[in-house]
Amino acid sequence: MNNLTVRRLALGFGLAAIFAAGSLNAAALYSSSVTIPFEFRAGSAVFGAGEYRVEREFGKDIAYVINVQTGRRVQVLRSAGTQATGRANLVFEQRDGVRFLKKLS
Repeated sequence: MNNLTVRRLALGFGLAAIFAAGSLNAAALYSSSVTIPFEFRAGSAVFGAGEYRVEREFGKDIAYVINVQTGRRVQVLRSAGTQATGRANLVFEQRDGVRFLKKLS
């Protein structure tokens, strides 16, 4: 093999490795839309009523609840035993007239 052929093979293998590594990092992202008709708290932040999107990566314990109009988001740790695929289930708790996001399944 001459030097030019070796360079072409090395370049081909290098490009193949770059594209293969990029596809390995791509994870399935699940997204659900939900309408929340009331103001609620998540942590110390207050979110208004409106349209929200729940996003999570396959196999991850963390999800994001994102207000569609404002783009504000809150990070939520999902319950360990409730990670079924499908539509997101938001559970709220009311204390002293204030609703809190309790969990996401």
